[in-house]
Amino acid sequence: MANPFCQTYDDGFVLWGTWRTLWRTSIMRLDKNGDSLWTKSYFIEGFYSDAGCVQETHDRGFIIGGQLWPVDSNSFLTPRFLHLIRTDSLGETLWTRRFLPPFARGAYAYDVKQTADRGIVVTGDLDYFYVYLTKTDSLGNVEVGLEESPLAAAGRPLRANPNPSQGLTRISYHVPIPGRVLVQVFDVSGRAVATLVDGPVSAGRHEASWNARTLASGVYLIKVTRPDGVATEKLLLAR
Repeated sequence: MANPFCQTYDDGFVLWGTWRTLWRTSIMRLDKNGDSLWTKSYFIEGFYSDAGCVQETHDRGFIIGGQLWPVDSNSFLTPRFLHLIRTDSLGETLWTRRFLPPFARGAYAYDVKQTADRGIVVTGDLDYFYVYLTKTDSLGNVEVGLEESPLAAAGRPLRANPNPSQGLTRISYHVPIPGRVLVQVFDVSGRAVATLVDGPVSAGRHEASWNARTLASGVYLIKVTRPDGVATEKLLLAR
């Protein structure tokens, strides 16, 4: 089954879809006249796969997004992973990655984009109800993941919103027992760039605001030190 096409830098095209008899992700590269240059299907041992999106990269390779699930069960109760395949310009696999937040049963990639730092932003859904956004580095390692799930947000000890942020961020954190709490933000070098809370805090959920409009874009680490331990979350500052 074919999906909408992607136009390439040389005015050619890439078609993507799923080889349904074997449930394999497949892409076809065409020139500007519609003649086939090459076709690739991707076999992940022990899994079926379904293609949902393709994006050409800065080095003329491709990022393919979709879904992956075990071959030993075709039930919708089986965990289904958001799946990424990174290829070179000839469709040869460079790496594959799969993601699934612990509270979710299924994730699907609907769009992928390569960013200026050669990372990847993926959008999709979780369990057909929630929007999923994640940012990876150039090798597909997650830098920032955001799961818009009310149940997940209520159960997490720390949450930054919005994430990615353009400067002003609300940081919600849970304190199970009263005591001294320290809320800090660090840059990628490990330098503390902000201290938002430093003192006694009652038990329950609390919120702090961080205005980062004077700081450079990039990845920051929010750290909450509580009487019972430490919680951290990465935040992408993007303007």
